[in-house]
Amino acid sequence: MPDNCVLDIVCATDPQLCGAKASGLARLERAGFNVPRAICLTTDFYRRWLVASGLAACLAEVIKDPRPSTLRELRVRAETSTVPANLAVALHERIAHLRAGWDGALTVRSSHVIGDDADPADIGGHASFVLAERNAASVNVAIKRCWASLWTESAWRSRDDHGISHTQAGMAVVIQRFLASDRAGVASSDTSFDVVGHEAVLTAPQALHLARLVRTAERAFGAPVDVEWMFDAGRFWAVQVRAKTAEHLSAL
Repeated sequence: MPDNCVLDIVCATDPQLCGAKASGLARLERAGFNVPRAICLTTDFYRRWLVASGLAACLAEVIKDPRPSTLRELRVRAETSTVPANLAVALHERIAHLRAGWDGALTVRSSHVIGDDADPADIGGHASFVLAERNAASVNVAIKRCWASLWTESAWRSRDDHGISHTQAGMAVVIQRFLASDRAGVASSDTSFDVVGHEAVLTAPQALHLARLVRTAERAFGAPVDVEWMFDAGRFWAVQVRAKTAEHLSAL
């Protein structure tokens, strides 16, 4: 399997290869945030699966007649397709490595590839799953559901609205260790913090430390950012980020 099909999250810096979510997490980790261990299935992985599964040809036919029924059929075929053996073996090895020493759940989340002028909140095709099961089959199902989310009616319509080619649209996937924290929130580098959760109160030193981390992220992105954070095991963790200007847009 080519080296750029599955990447450690810190290496997932290219938004065209890894999508906005994965590349945002990579930049956060490089800026000094703790990021739960993760891997990224890149758009190269997605496109190899698309061709090998026969869905590339199906997609070309759907583009000619994108009715709800044909889109639904495409999603069903995607979710019931098989991943090529060489990709599946390499993927399962990377997932096993990700699980090593970890008894918790995994998250499987879509990571959209978007244009510079499109807001990821507007273009649809988002999927996110928390998997407590340790079998590889459940991860495979979640990955394919992320890919299939590209072909919902809302995602299709949104690409039309933004002038995004359906054949060029790609989906990366982030597979990450899931932290079940009782303190979490969204910290904006240009506003006050929004803290949620059971007894979600930070001490003054903790709040100051979080503020410094978010300011560091702002410098890394070159724009104000919203960082979704968790506090676990005495440390802050970043699980999502979004830059707040079109020029530096990175998706939640």
